[in-house]
Formats: sequence, C-alpha cells, structure tokens
Amino acid sequence: PDFTQTPAMKQLFDWKCLTEEELTEENVRRMIAYYYGVISYVDDLLGDIIKTLKEENIYDDTLIVLTSDHGEMLGNNGIIWKTESAFHDESIRVPLIIKFPSSKYKNKKISELNESIDILPTLLEYAGIDVPYFVQGISLMPLIEGKQKTLKEAIFSEGTYVPSTRVFAIRTKKWKYIYFRKKEDFDELYDIIEDPEETKNLAKEPKYKNTLLELRQKIFDWMFDTQNVPTGFKYPPGPEGFDMMHNEKDYPESREKDGTKYTDL
Repeated sequence: PDFTQTPAMKQLFDWKCLTEEELTEENVRRMIAYYYGVISYVDDLLGDIIKTLKEENIYDDTLIVLTSDHGEMLGNNGIIWKTESAFHDESIRVPLIIKFPSSKYKNKKISELNESIDILPTLLEYAGIDVPYFVQGISLMPLIEGKQKTLKEAIFSEGTYVPSTRVFAIRTKKWKYIYFRKKEDFDELYDIIEDPEETKNLAKEPKYKNTLLELRQKIFDWMFDTQNVPTGFKYPPGPEGFDMMHNEKDYPESREKDGTKYTDL
C-alpha cells in the first residue's frame, strides 16, 4: 500500500518515528511477522496462567478479563502501527473476553457497542460494589445477563495529531466519523455497513454533510458531558455550535450546560 497519503502516516513522518525509505516490503513483512509472534507469545503466557490456576484449584473461583488498550494497523488502509490519529477498527476494536467464576455465562457472545471504560463498572456491579459517581463507563451486566439488548448508540475515541490538533472519533453501528480539530480537511466519514474495511472516505461528499455535522455535534456534546474540552475550544452546545469552531473570538472563555459552568482546560 501507499504509506504517504494518510494523516496518520504523515504524523509519524513529522515526528521522525519512521522514514518513507524504511517502509520497504521486506521491513513491512518483518513487522507483521514480529506482531504475530508477540500475539502467539501472549497466548502462551495466558495459557500458563490458566494452567496454574487450575493446578491450584482456584480457576473456578477466578474472574479473568482479557483485553487490550489498542490494536495494530499492520499496513491496512496504508497505515503502520496504531498512531494517535488512526481510528480504523483494526486500531480501536480490541478484544474483550471475560471469564466469570464457575464459568458463568460461558460461550455467550455479545456484539453490541461498548467501550473500555465500561469494564470497571461491569466488574464492580458483578462484585456487588457501588460504582463511584465519577466513573464515566456503564456496566455491561444488563447485556451479559440478557436484561437489555442495547446499552449505547455510539462510542467514542480520542487522540492527538499534533499538540495543537486533537482528534476525536465516534462510531455507531452504521457510521464512523473522525474529526480533526482545526484540520477539518483531514476529516474521515465511513459507512461501515456498506464499507466495513473503511476504504471510501465520504467526508467531502455534499450528500453526507448533514450526517457528518450530526455526528460532529454528538462529539461536541460528549466533550461537555465528560468535561473533555480542548484548550481554546469555545462554543455553546447545540446545533448553533456547528460553525463556531471557525469563529472562536466571538465566544467567551467559559460556557454553561445544564447550569454547570465549564472553563477551557
């Protein structure tokens, strides 16, 4: 693939993490082989842990969570590594496997949207411990126990392109929108039902403008709900906020939502 066209790879080149000359077919194949080797190594170590738990007769009493902080692009979509501005599913869709004591809920598979921040409240609820008010995630136990079919309509990710440019992504069951603050020309919009490999960026197609703006507004609302507002980010919540990113001087240093005053972080 061409490794020179994506914002994620331009980021790596700018940061001197890689050079274009290093991305030969031989080196890319070597990276992929090393990654597969690491995955196999982790699998072997996990097997050792489970074997020891069984030998100590505590496997049935043990709760195990297998997950990861991120995936790996491995050359897909012209991107190597994860980078902090690549939000394709290869990077953000990570495994989540939970083995409950006595293998309760064994072989149950759930395909609903969830986030890594949901793991903590899930474990706390299972253990009968109150979830602290400041925890942003929600328990997955209603899904696991079959009491609810859906918990979330959208999930979010965030990263950095350069220190002054934060990158945010929203994923629904149909859409994925990647928003580059102050660099909207880099924005990406994918119909992940029709285009699951995310190869056709629809962000600049006029017919999808309203979809893009609606998803951007959901990102803005999520920023306020989680008090995750970038420095210099000034706009009031609501539809009128769509174009205010380009006219920041007209808006105060702080704003209110639901009676709560937020200041720039």
